[in-house]
Amino acid sequence: MPKSAIKKRLLALVGVVALSIAVPTMAIAGSPPGGTRPVVPTDDSAPGADAIMEAQVPLDIAGNKILDAIQAEGYEGYTSLAVEQDQNKLVLVWKGEVAPGLSTMLEAIRKGGIGIDVQPSKYSLAEMQSAIDAIVADEQLRKVPAEERSYSFSPAPDGSHIEIATGDTGSSSLTAKTRLTDIPLVLVPGEEDVPLAGRQADTSPYFGGARIRVGATASCTSGFGATDGTHSYLLSAAHCGSNGMQVYNGAGTNIGNVAGTVGASQGSDSMMINVGSSGNRTYIGAWNGADSYVVLSKGNSLLNDMVCTSGSFSGARCSIKVTNTNTTETIGSYTVSGVVQGSRTDGTNAAGTGDSGGPVFLVVSVLNFQVSARGIISTGTTEVPCTGVTTGRKCYSQVKWIPVTKALSVFGSAFNLRFGA
Repeated sequence: MPKSAIKKRLLALVGVVALSIAVPTMAIAGSPPGGTRPVVPTDDSAPGADAIMEAQVPLDIAGNKILDAIQAEGYEGYTSLAVEQDQNKLVLVWKGEVAPGLSTMLEAIRKGGIGIDVQPSKYSLAEMQSAIDAIVADEQLRKVPAEERSYSFSPAPDGSHIEIATGDTGSSSLTAKTRLTDIPLVLVPGEEDVPLAGRQADTSPYFGGARIRVGATASCTSGFGATDGTHSYLLSAAHCGSNGMQVYNGAGTNIGNVAGTVGASQGSDSMMINVGSSGNRTYIGAWNGADSYVVLSKGNSLLNDMVCTSGSFSGARCSIKVTNTNTTETIGSYTVSGVVQGSRTDGTNAAGTGDSGGPVFLVVSVLNFQVSARGIISTGTTEVPCTGVTTGRKCYSQVKWIPVTKALSVFGSAFNLRFGA
């Protein structure tokens, strides 16, 4: 496969149908954003989660160096990359021989004290993605009914098969798909992902994790502060609104307008909100609190990473384990790839409606109040009781997000997050 095709596979973005939660405007008093230096855990329902994430940071830095090299050089053979925190090592799954240049990098990382296991795979991620694309195109051509179509595709991290969540697990459905690829397919009963359309009355400079209302009724959550070098923006989810819509905080005060969206029809779920001033912090803790952490950096999620979400309805939810970094969703007539998914390890709420657009991050240091950005909340599945705001909405133990690096890239190379120290 050409290098350009590999890069397109690795840089594909996720999108979802437009659906949001209609919630009355709320004005909730609290201490000024960033006005306190928290000494409490990021999420007090997940004891020990902060320490796990802090210990995971060196592994994530090394893993992101590997992913950057794979994307930059277009190395063929990549299947997946996972962290094993308890053994201080990375597991790279690869088809065929690892390229000499990459092997040199792996050896340097090993000498730095991080273990790396390279395991063989039968199929590469690019090969599995090609098979997924063929199945999706065939279902669209045959106009498969909504209740029978494939809802999501998850390439197995070990490169052995593709798991397909579908409304039809019968033999005829499997036959229709297997004729298109030699890669083994596993059908499982599935349901369509639900977009998760503050804190409550954020003020300038605006932080991630705050309640926002887009247009008349759509209540969502701000992602991370961003800039193109000249203007200030907030990232959020495209399914929360459309270009030109006015945006308000949880108290009903206008904070800006939607400057651009890249939605499902364009293979993403990214929104850029033009604001007067955006900050380099994100809210943590309770849904109606005012504590915040500094955004120190950004990076890609690795398999087995432990991360947090921080929606303005659910509050911070940690102990979320990354279970797949390259799922593909079919939403209506659109296909979106590169979705990261994770599940709360105790089966409780990971995110719910109203949390859409909110930040996904890992804690770098509790003592220094620092996080590293990982993504923007998009959808959820597997309904469970809600945390935070418990009435008038639904919550889910599995959450999916757009990688923050990809969410930024669709708006151009000039865009980046606002970072602090």
